[in-house]
Amino acid sequence: MGIIAGCTPRNETPNIEGDTYLVDLNFSGFETRVRPITSGQADEHSNALKTQARNVDEFPTTLYYWSFDAASLLSDYYQQSAIALSFFPASTAHSFLNGFPNSAVSNKLLEARVVSAFILPIPAADIRRLDKLNVELGLSKYSALGVELEYGFSRTSVLSLVGKQISIPKEQLDFRKNTLSFDLRDLSFQDKDTMYLFLSVNRVQYSDNKHFNRSRSAVWVDNIRVSGIRNVRNDKLKNDIHYFIFDQKNNLIVDRGSFDAKNSAQSLRVELPFGEYSTATVYNNSVNDPFFPEVINAKNDFYLRDSMELDGRIFGSIDTFKVDRSFSQKIALRRAYSQVRFEFTDAVAPSRVTQLRVYPAHHRYTWNPFSIVLPTAVESKPRKPYLIDFNAVRERTVVFNEFLGLEAMERDLKYRVEVMEEEKVLRTFEVQGTSRNNMQLVFKGPLLPPTTGFGGFEVSLQEEWDGEKVVQFDHD
Repeated sequence: MGIIAGCTPRNETPNIEGDTYLVDLNFSGFETRVRPITSGQADEHSNALKTQARNVDEFPTTLYYWSFDAASLLSDYYQQSAIALSFFPASTAHSFLNGFPNSAVSNKLLEARVVSAFILPIPAADIRRLDKLNVELGLSKYSALGVELEYGFSRTSVLSLVGKQISIPKEQLDFRKNTLSFDLRDLSFQDKDTMYLFLSVNRVQYSDNKHFNRSRSAVWVDNIRVSGIRNVRNDKLKNDIHYFIFDQKNNLIVDRGSFDAKNSAQSLRVELPFGEYSTATVYNNSVNDPFFPEVINAKNDFYLRDSMELDGRIFGSIDTFKVDRSFSQKIALRRAYSQVRFEFTDAVAPSRVTQLRVYPAHHRYTWNPFSIVLPTAVESKPRKPYLIDFNAVRERTVVFNEFLGLEAMERDLKYRVEVMEEEKVLRTFEVQGTSRNNMQLVFKGPLLPPTTGFGGFEVSLQEEWDGEKVVQFDHD
């Protein structure tokens, strides 16, 4: 993202030294959606909110999940409150059975007889973007072979198809497990309270099965997972834009300030005399205030030291412009951090794990754009660990951000991870790699020593990131 400048003359005589001109600075390239945490939420949900900020606009996570292991139609995992799966027709007979063959003993699945659709009401206000719906499905020998996903905004609205109809091979009938995935990324639900997803089965037009008989059909369904990107709801995070303007001629500071980007327009008007200027701009979306030096008199005094912590995001920009008239300057802020992601490939869910303690084993980094001399380090104690609550049923992925500044060179990142069951350490391992701002660094491997094989996850680049680096690790 670069600088876009547009000039709007206002009948001044340009290029007269000593005159002052109005300069509108417009900031872009970041999101400031912040919604307050409402009172009365369950403790489990409040704990989930502690980690939401590090996932916002970064990486899809589980939004709603139905395992049916509790013999209930309610979602196991949810945003604001549990939501219930329902059926069309509403009178559909259903029961809970043991899971598909080779499932854990405690696993259950949902059996629905003479069903046409499973209905999932998804509260849209809590979600910024949907990603996928994954489901395990088994069809009886009397079922139709086609499965569709449709959506609408009421139970009786005209429905729209999501992607294409999926055909189940005839040899996969008799309740053999079929793992299906539907891409939800193109669904639009802006200004809607609820989106209804209809997983439709037993359509007559897809009855290529010569034994099709809806009145005798049954469907098994398990592990319905809806993933996506949450809206930010952590009101403890600051949303401040800090700006510093320096005279290019003598490198002295001529103006500085800050304002709340959440409650103000994302623009600023300053009055500057004729000349050339450099600006340093920082958007701080973190619990802490940004760590600037106490005194900044000139360009070489400016630096920003890491104070972002686990939940934070920091964007920044360095720009130059010439003032000889009144004009608007667009400043495009870029990520000053890398996203670090752990993807765990355990074939069996590591259900004993309750928490990860991730100890950064590298020093805090400093962004020092105007000087080649780094400020004296003030860090003497080891860094505190990132405490990340973990539930293997919901997630096999841990995501957080690491401040690196706007640097072209890659920097070393190293972590020591303690895998915890309550207060008991199950395993300790170390990983390391290199990354720079606006890149994703992925550590991929088993969380616990593998016992029944080695699983895997699909790795893909996310939009607007500069790249991704994957580092494999294994058990000790």
